[in-house]
Amino acid sequence: MKISLVVPVFNEEATIPIFYKTVREFEELKPYEVEIVFINDGSKDA
Repeated sequence: MKISLVVPVFNEEATIPIFYKTVREFEELKPYEVEIVFINDGSKDA
């Protein structure tokens, strides 16, 4: 099963790596293939 996560972000430079790692750890435990799409619209931090 494939899951696509569309994640809107705004000034979340510090939290994206934590979120990404958590999702990848979940993916290892379950029989899912996870696609993560980050949508950034005008952040000032990256």
